[in-house]
Amino acid sequence: MSPRRRARIIRVVQYAVLVAAVGAVALLTDWSRVSDQLFNPQAAADMLPDLPRAFWNTIRYTLGAFTVGLSVGTLLALMKLSTVRVYRWIATIYIEFFRGIPALLVVLSVAYAIPIAYGVRIDSSSRKHRSRSVRCPPRTSPRPCGPASRRCPAARSRRPGRWACLTRAR
Repeated sequence: MSPRRRARIIRVVQYAVLVAAVGAVALLTDWSRVSDQLFNPQAAADMLPDLPRAFWNTIRYTLGAFTVGLSVGTLLALMKLSTVRVYRWIATIYIEFFRGIPALLVVLSVAYAIPIAYGVRIDSSSRKHRSRSVRCPPRTSPRPCGPASRRCPAARSRRPGRWACLTRAR
């Protein structure tokens, strides 16, 4: 068998495995639950008044991150160009460390590890609407769920795990 034919057979097998995996995921997905959680017009309507504030927060955080990034980047570039060997080493170690780790790891460490290490608390008010819409569907149940008397069908559901009504940790 020629190398070209062998490569073609391997590629066809890889495509078949990919199609089978995508088909399995599509068949095993609970599409009614996905539509209830992701395409919930009531949750979207509840979040609509907060969108202007979220927009301005995004602009503010973007400008802040750009300013800090530009300042630190310029400082590190000047340190790399310095004639002082210690400054070059510090800049090189810092740059190579952050170049070598995934960006997601940096984001997670800033979001979780640094607040834990320094005892600061991230404001949870931005998570209020998202957690409520994920926790409970539109108010259809007569029985309250959670500390704020939000209503959820899990209180009367015979299918455990259909809706996860969790109380917010205080």
